[in-house]
Amino acid sequence: MNWTTPDDLKKKLRTSWERGVFFRADFKTHGHYFSPGTNEPDAPDSPDAPDSPDAADLLRFSLKGPGASEMLSSFDAVRTWAGTWLEHAEQNNIQLEWIERAHRQLGRNRIPRAAVFSDIDAIARYISRQNELRVFRKSAEYLLARFPLLADWISAHPFALAENARDLESLADLTDWYLAHQRPGIYLRQVAVPGVHTKFIERHRLILGQWWTILCSGTDAYGPSGFERADGFASGQRLSAVSFARRFGFLDKPDLVRFRILDPLLTVGGFTDISVTADEFAARPVQCVRVLIIENDITVLSLPRIPGAIAVYGRGYGFESLARASWLAEKEIWYWGDIDTHGFAILDQLRASFPKTRSFLMDETTFVTYRSRWVTEPDQVIRDLPRLENGELLLYRALCSGTYGQQLRLEQELLPWDAVLSATELLQ
Repeated sequence: MNWTTPDDLKKKLRTSWERGVFFRADFKTHGHYFSPGTNEPDAPDSPDAPDSPDAADLLRFSLKGPGASEMLSSFDAVRTWAGTWLEHAEQNNIQLEWIERAHRQLGRNRIPRAAVFSDIDAIARYISRQNELRVFRKSAEYLLARFPLLADWISAHPFALAENARDLESLADLTDWYLAHQRPGIYLRQVAVPGVHTKFIERHRLILGQWWTILCSGTDAYGPSGFERADGFASGQRLSAVSFARRFGFLDKPDLVRFRILDPLLTVGGFTDISVTADEFAARPVQCVRVLIIENDITVLSLPRIPGAIAVYGRGYGFESLARASWLAEKEIWYWGDIDTHGFAILDQLRASFPKTRSFLMDETTFVTYRSRWVTEPDQVIRDLPRLENGELLLYRALCSGTYGQQLRLEQELLPWDAVLSATELLQ
């Protein structure tokens, strides 16, 4: 018998609660929506209000009960089921709707067909969520009073609001500060808001990113085109500290380029291993002939002297720092990475900035020669890499298709050192 039990009802209510359904309905009933840029409440059916059901629609829950045949075959069980619901309803202040069933042999009998709660508070008490509802209401009232434009955000993110209840005043104060100092051009460490520090901002950057995007888009200073819509941050994705700083006009740690000078005649003040900001690297060309970009740090440190050469420490994907240095396009650029799908994808990306880049020790001969040193590549990159040269592309496709075996790779640090020395001699 698949009849609804009190436990079934509680499970259904908890599921709806955890989806935020009751918070949104409660806010729609008791909250106040404001037209963007005004302090005037929207009409009840405003299109700016979140699309959520009214509270009244969520207070009634149909109960699946016995059919006509079950009334006859399991009459004692039906009476027990109905009695259980009657007792449960009386104990929990639930109103039952009844339906009368007429049967030729059993006569007329009433059975419950729906459970009805008086309001959302009653549901919260029933599933022991009164405190969550209280915190949400208090937080929503506070935030809405400070920033009416966040009404839709409150409805869409009730749990994020409640989870940040303790920090709400500081978050609101920080938001007021930002609205008065948009794109401030300072480090987060320099923000002068009582109770707010760098770690606080970084810990709350997702919620701040959502708020500031909405609020800044509603101002004349930037308008909707100045910031992307908040939807980009609504799915729970995490903004990195660097992305947050750049998006909202804060300074962040500068990108660094580390390189080693392989020709003693090119040393700068006697230094051979140098780290500079990407802007400094772009502005001050190194008087070299060739540039080696190598992913493994120890390999770079181990390289021998090479006339007219420097070696840049590779950092995997992302060549924004190097791309700023337009003078590199005039140099002979060589790249060496792992022989695996990611290594070729990184090479392809590098050529987007420097099309004449050549690879070394990333050919089929090298791969096959050291087959005893093959290992497994956990996650492969399988996509079109249009900038690979013919030999590179054939090897990349072989790795993708498993020609030599499934998900194989040859890591550069596993190559014998004499093979590396032989290859670097050919570059001179």
